[in-house]
Amino acid sequence: MAEQSAPITEVHVVWHSESAHDNILGVFADASEAKAYMGSIRNDYAGGVFSTLFPIGMKGTDPERRYLD
Repeated sequence: MAEQSAPITEVHVVWHSESAHDNILGVFADASEAKAYMGSIRNDYAGGVFSTLFPIGMKGTDPERRYLD
């Protein structure tokens, strides 16, 4: 029987802020994957690229989760 991996409870969203539309560049389950992707596209965005950790199930309307550091 194959080993089951732990459930994914959070994701790393890679994004940019150069436009109001289509600013999410990738979603990753692992921080190292997100960091590697950011490094590969960093020069494509003059304003830089960023990664933010979001718990699965988080809603933008949740007052306690409105803004994450």
